[in-house]
This record gives sequence, structure tokens and C-alpha cells, in this order.
Amino acid sequence: MERFQGILGVLLILAIAFAFSNNKKRINVRLVISGILLQTFIAVLVLKVPPVTAFFQKLGHGMEKIEAFARQGASFVYGGLGVQQMDGTIGNYVNGGFVFAFNVTA
Repeated sequence: MERFQGILGVLLILAIAFAFSNNKKRINVRLVISGILLQTFIAVLVLKVPPVTAFFQKLGHGMEKIEAFARQGASFVYGGLGVQQMDGTIGNYVNGGFVFAFNVTA
């Protein structure tokens, strides 16, 4: 059942969108199905084709670097509100997590 949870979620969202539609006759079923098939094709490319997977992994590592730079900048601007600890977590004055407004700027 867990394997099909994502598919059931997509079908549920489509059913809700159909139920709340004002003009059900104008829904282009061919367009909806082709969009889902295109997304499935892209997902298979990203997950199963090694060069595409490697490209997105490198892209992800680049984004991690940008996030690290942003955190360093936020630490410089906001001082002790967001200081990275030795274990990689963010230490702050608020228990339970980084202050949301400052995390958005990072």
C-alpha cells in the first residue's frame, strides 16, 4: 500500500480539483493525462538514467554550497541568532528551531 500512496495522492488531488471545478466540460482530459505522463517520464529520467542523476546530484551539491554561504551571511548579519554548532545544527535563543524569519533570509 505504501508503494501506491503517491499515486493515490495525485488521484485524490485531481478528484478534488474536478469536484471543485466550475465548468467540468471544459477540462481537457488529454492535456491532464499528457502532463502526468510527461512528469512520470521526467521522474524516470532523473531517477534511473545515470548521467541525469549525476547532473541533479551536482546541482544539489551546488545548492547546498549556496545555502551554506547564505547561512554564513545570516550569521554575520544577525549575530548570535543563528550560529552553526559543531554537529551541524543551528544554535539560537529559541528552543526547538531556528527563528523562521531569519531562516527565510538565509
